[in-house]
Amino acid sequence: MTLYKVLSLTIDSAVFQTAVGLAEFEQDKDDEDGKIIVKSKHLEQVVEMSGEFKTYLDDLWAANESKRAKISMLRDDDFDNRRNNPNPRRKG
Repeated sequence: MTLYKVLSLTIDSAVFQTAVGLAEFEQDKDDEDGKIIVKSKHLEQVVEMSGEFKTYLDDLWAANESKRAKISMLRDDDFDNRRNNPNPRRKG
């Protein structure tokens, strides 16, 4: 399994778990069987909130996720591009 697939599954799981938590919070307290029903509106709210939070971070740091990761020295998303397409002016 690729790292991308693992991260994708992790993110999907986090979104789902957050939607479950939201559904549980909004659940009718008088429900006798205690089942939590996750509705499409819960997933939509979580995805929308996630997008808004990402936009907030981009605005706060005046950089997108890729630039923030590079500044923090966590990763360099352009590394493979530079390695596979080296600067033609560079002698090496």
